[in-house]
Amino acid sequence: TLQKQYEKYLNETKDEKKALRQLKLELEQNSSLLVRGDTYYGFIIGTEGIVDIVQQMRESILRQAENPERREELIAQGKLSPDGEVLDYRRKTGEPLRGEEPFCRMLAIVSSVPEFTEAKLVYLEARDGGVQSIKDLKLWQFYKFKANKGKKQRDGLDKLVVSKPAYRFQPIQVEYKPIEIVNYHLTVYGVSESIDLYFQAIEGSKERPILGVKGVVSEIDLDVRYNKRRFALTEEEEIAVEDDLDSYLICRIRECMPITFSRGDDLVVFGRFRTDRKQNFFLDVEGYVVVE
Repeated sequence: TLQKQYEKYLNETKDEKKALRQLKLELEQNSSLLVRGDTYYGFIIGTEGIVDIVQQMRESILRQAENPERREELIAQGKLSPDGEVLDYRRKTGEPLRGEEPFCRMLAIVSSVPEFTEAKLVYLEARDGGVQSIKDLKLWQFYKFKANKGKKQRDGLDKLVVSKPAYRFQPIQVEYKPIEIVNYHLTVYGVSESIDLYFQAIEGSKERPILGVKGVVSEIDLDVRYNKRRFALTEEEEIAVEDDLDSYLICRIRECMPITFSRGDDLVVFGRFRTDRKQNFFLDVEGYVVVE
């Protein structure tokens, strides 16, 4: 409790002002006495950026309503008023959809101990006030932080939830690099092997979890299309061509993610296989680590 912590500092310093000052510094540093949650150590390897969930809901409903038949369905479902106003269908009150709900989801590699004797891939999520705690975090920087474990998984990964501005992220200095944690603790496939897993999942109607894939960057397209950029990975041993589908993988990455790699760099990416409208497969990248 705060009282016990204050008494500890008072016993050490024998000075009330110094004890209060040390208590204040500790609270500002990591809010450990005010915030509930488990302590984690880790680094962020990807972000979806900050979005407004309410605005996304509104745009989705209005886009669907462009189809006359679908418009009638939306009205019947209580998602759209007859005069075209989007309703807050989550609460089913019939009231218009109002306000803002900032949300941010990041991909992170975390451990419960600073020595990283174990590690796992997780989603780090923040909503409303919690967004203030993570909006300025730097990718590939190690942090100590507190978060609550979400009740449900997403894509087979645990979710860690940051719900309030009081959740502080403290940068820490470590001797190892992100790629060392990836190599030691996470499963990573080669380009050809990952493509084989994708086709096996299609044939067996299996879920498509997030995969780690390692390869050499053979192409980069910085033009933004549908909020994403493109690059290609090939096997490390060879320079593949696009027609060689066994060793050439198209990747798409959100434009909010910085591109810190160049052609010829070794890269480990994490993402899910998807198909476009022409049924061409690609890896939807949610995060990456450059091999140094």
